[in-house]
Amino acid sequence: MNFTSKKRLMLTVWALGVVTLLTVSSMYAAQPTTMGPEGGDVRTLAYDPQNPDHILISTSAGQMFSSDDNGKTWSRFARIGESEYVLDHIYFHPTDSRIVYVAGWSVLGQNGELFRTEDGGRSWSSLKDMKGKSIRSLTIALSNPKMIVAGTLDGVYRSDDGGRKFARISPDNIHNVQSLAIDPKDTNVIYAGTWRLAYKTSNGGETWQQLAKGMDDDSDVFSMAIDPKTPSTIYASACTGVYKSINGGQLFKKVEAIPVNSRRVRIIKQDPNNRTVIYAGSTTGLWKSVDGGLKWRRVSAANLVINDLMIDPRNSKRVLLATDRSGIMASNDGGLTFASSNIGFAHREIRALLLDKSQSDTMFAGVVNDKSFGGAFLSADGGLHWSIINKGLNGSDVFTLAQDSSNQLIAGTNNGLFRMEPTTRTWSSVFTTAAWHPYVTDLHIDGDNWFAGTTTGLLFSHDGGRSFQVQRNSGKEPITIVRSSGNRVAAAGYRELLTSNNDGRSWGKMESPSVSVITGMILDQDGRLWVSSPEGLFHEKAMGGWETVKTDLGGIKSLTYDQNLHRMYAVADGSNEVFASTDGRKWTSVYEGGYAVHQVVPAGNTLLVVTKYDGIVSSNTSDLNAKLAANK
Repeated sequence: MNFTSKKRLMLTVWALGVVTLLTVSSMYAAQPTTMGPEGGDVRTLAYDPQNPDHILISTSAGQMFSSDDNGKTWSRFARIGESEYVLDHIYFHPTDSRIVYVAGWSVLGQNGELFRTEDGGRSWSSLKDMKGKSIRSLTIALSNPKMIVAGTLDGVYRSDDGGRKFARISPDNIHNVQSLAIDPKDTNVIYAGTWRLAYKTSNGGETWQQLAKGMDDDSDVFSMAIDPKTPSTIYASACTGVYKSINGGQLFKKVEAIPVNSRRVRIIKQDPNNRTVIYAGSTTGLWKSVDGGLKWRRVSAANLVINDLMIDPRNSKRVLLATDRSGIMASNDGGLTFASSNIGFAHREIRALLLDKSQSDTMFAGVVNDKSFGGAFLSADGGLHWSIINKGLNGSDVFTLAQDSSNQLIAGTNNGLFRMEPTTRTWSSVFTTAAWHPYVTDLHIDGDNWFAGTTTGLLFSHDGGRSFQVQRNSGKEPITIVRSSGNRVAAAGYRELLTSNNDGRSWGKMESPSVSVITGMILDQDGRLWVSSPEGLFHEKAMGGWETVKTDLGGIKSLTYDQNLHRMYAVADGSNEVFASTDGRKWTSVYEGGYAVHQVVPAGNTLLVVTKYDGIVSSNTSDLNAKLAANK
């Protein structure tokens, strides 16, 4: 099947509103090896009520993972909906674990979907009435599993037939519904937390009242928990703190024991085996009460951002946390201590991958948006295991990595350049100018010549990073890509090119092809430029000017060159497929894994595919020479 027909097939499938997961096992069995670094963002988690060792978790990029050993190890389970879907809610059917509901909303607009599987995740369908709804909350009535209630940006929706049909049950003034709870003894009683206070219906949605008494007026109600034995007792967590009501929400009382800076509480849950034990997950750690909410103490690190939590119904000492940046954190002592539990789970934004020049099994990864939990990672066994190496980076995002002439690791970050001391694995800032810590987008080092693309121009050094000069292009664009071959160096902005033919001693502006944005640039074995863009691929002519290269790829969002094997790799727009070519004109598919691809790193007969959110994929390309020869 050619590339164009693949795109048509994808469009046809999505027009039917059905997610194309034939079977969980077949989806991943043919996939190359996926590696870490482990950890990242987890949005929610849910256990199988028939087998609590079986747990599902979800991410902010449409990906789900599964554990069959109570959260000790994880494997990829399913990708649902669009890649920009935040999957914030997972619900197992209370009596039939083959049925699972997953709610998603898009970070790119006010749309989303509600998905259902009836075969344990082998296939999924999008429920018609909720198609296009930005679903921010979801719950199922335990006493009537056919009753499903969903909270969206435009109100509360209810289904009484397991999701086949939904109807809105809230008036126009109730919107931005972020949390829901159903009275376990009376399904006509429903609570809805919104971006401003909570609401309650006692008659299945015919009438609603605002629950404002005792709650701060600007409270964004993230979560609610109803005491199953005494449903008049309700706990609510909000951006303004934790609240408790003992009269069905008619009056709330704020918990004053939690400090002001911890009051953005995203989730609150009651221990199913001990009703006086309450957990509250906040943006500054986990809080616990053992007396029904009267007194609280923080039981986790203060820098944990907690999105959801799970208490094992068989053993209350087993507590799992779904966090931003840290993945899953697990406790076996009721929250006294927590440890990472991310084996098999990887959901970090990797922006750099570097193979060590002297040790073949060693590689380094740079990540963004993980603050003190990210930065840089090291693997000494080919990606099987990773350790964090971020001491001294101070939470900086790492966009690019390189090694200097002494094989010391250099990182380009949003706060300048850093060098890692190999013995202590501690980073220190590389001096550029007294008042400037540039936002570094790309870094290329060749001996003592350093070239760093930054948001304000090209930073270069000819003495191993001891001193720097700045070269700006005429449009004052950021420099996003830097490449070199022999004495020739090229630096690309959004639309402009700078080149040097003497190792960067002098620079000149080069006429670039007419494109909307330069997405990739390489220098081939002849020292000639190739430029990719949404408009296609362009090749520098020997006598000057540009040749438009005809390919069947369409727009290209990434371009890489293997200097050793003289191969080009391209990722096409609108595709997660990687193609290879020796001449830039005929391309062969070498990888298609369903993950959004950021870049590729050739490593002999292995291609390391850096995905946007799903770790690093190792793909064997030992038969690529034969494939490329057959395609000539």
